[in-house]
Amino acid sequence: MLYAPGVLTVGTDQPAYPPWFVSNNPANGKGYESAVAYAVAAQLGFGKSQVNWVHEPFNNSYAPGPKKFDFDINEISVTPQRAQAVTFSISYYDVQQALVALKGTPIVTKHAPADLKNYVYGDQVGTTSLAFINSQIQPTSPPRVFNTLNDAKQALQTHQIAALVADTPTAQFISSSEIKNSVMVAQFPSTGEHFGLLFSKGNPLVGCVNKALATLKNSSPRGMDDSDHGGQPGGPLAPGGPLAGLSGSPAPGSFGTTGRGPRLLTGGGRRATAISTASTLVVIGALVAIFLVAPGSAEVRHTFFSPHDMWQSFIGNPKKGYYSVGAAIWLNIRMFLAAEVLILAFSLVIALVRQSTSAVLFPLRVLGVIYVDLFRGVPLLLVILAIGFGVPALELPVISHQPRAGLNSVHRSQVAAARSLGLSQWTAMRYVILPQAVRNIIPPLLNDFISLQKDTALVGVLGAIEANNAAQIYGSTVFNYSSFTVAAILFLLLTIPLARFTDHLIERDRRRRLAGGTA
Repeated sequence: MLYAPGVLTVGTDQPAYPPWFVSNNPANGKGYESAVAYAVAAQLGFGKSQVNWVHEPFNNSYAPGPKKFDFDINEISVTPQRAQAVTFSISYYDVQQALVALKGTPIVTKHAPADLKNYVYGDQVGTTSLAFINSQIQPTSPPRVFNTLNDAKQALQTHQIAALVADTPTAQFISSSEIKNSVMVAQFPSTGEHFGLLFSKGNPLVGCVNKALATLKNSSPRGMDDSDHGGQPGGPLAPGGPLAGLSGSPAPGSFGTTGRGPRLLTGGGRRATAISTASTLVVIGALVAIFLVAPGSAEVRHTFFSPHDMWQSFIGNPKKGYYSVGAAIWLNIRMFLAAEVLILAFSLVIALVRQSTSAVLFPLRVLGVIYVDLFRGVPLLLVILAIGFGVPALELPVISHQPRAGLNSVHRSQVAAARSLGLSQWTAMRYVILPQAVRNIIPPLLNDFISLQKDTALVGVLGAIEANNAAQIYGSTVFNYSSFTVAAILFLLLTIPLARFTDHLIERDRRRRLAGGTA
């Protein structure tokens, strides 16, 4: 029954935030959830030394497969959709959501229900606070969605959002101790939301834990002193306990294109075609058979390839807390198309400046080198977080090498011939060098653009709801990963045609060069 014999293994995320945990140390027994875990352990007959804490990221807690904990305590709200993937205990905290904003902003004084619809909100991906924004506030502008609560708090401080929503104790802690000049504007009425301990599906331990929680709700747990829960008297779940029932409430709540060997399913004659077709079918059939009969395959099929969840994630339902992956992919497409235009223009300018020998342009050549070296050496994600501009700017320094390489690929005899005809340097560049350079760099440029299509997903860290972020929101809301399969399929539908077109251009160029060499 237990993950480790004689030990109660408890999972939670890192960092562990107040007031649920204190000093980012779940094992110290301070903070509401730490106190709850030790109180439950005492009811089950475990001493404090017999409780082992493990780091379990929220998104991993509901992943298919064996769990490395007995239960996970991480402010996880119980929903019917989530209960299909895991087993929950009864409630250990009944949740009320609250609104946090900066002092002096309009929402502090104008927050009637009709007014609340006009503001831009932000929250952490997969939280019921985010679902609350969509289902209860129903703002006219989609909320910004961030990977962590810290990112959402940073967005509030920099005025990217007007307010964020959090459970009441978290909201009170943010406004009183974390964000200067912030205030908890209001507390919303309860919608019946509650937190439960998370177990692997069907874990029999949940029955014992439910009895322990029921006992704790009716009396203060024996042996818990004031230091166990922040220096306040009473058990954490007892009526009138430290975080229960406070008024107004801060209570917690191919091959085939290189010319070597047979092409896929074609070329090499009928015999080769038959052999390659048969071997391909055998390999595919073996992989499908392994997938269908392997232990746990049914759980994997449900988690990653559920037709119902794939369709629901594709169409979306903001009122239930998740967005359409099918609609979100258009943001990736718009970013990609805009980035291509900017990249082609800007990278060509950088390449021309760096190729120039004019003394007047020497400072620009130095700046071009610094720009390329700086952005090429910094990880994409850090640049996005630092300047918030998005992927297009990050691709420029890398792709600027392609036009420069194309210019260098034109033999100097071409330049000499153009100049001997009386053409100026810029005229020769425009009519002789650039046309040849562009033809040479089209295939590598298209390969870079394929990478750019995928890299647009990185902009999700800024809170934009693109396809990957929409898939993550669905997965953490419903505890099912089929939305990621939908996002992967949509990205493949974008990248595969361009990849095949790139292969076609490379093959055509190879044939042209071979024909020129034998003429």
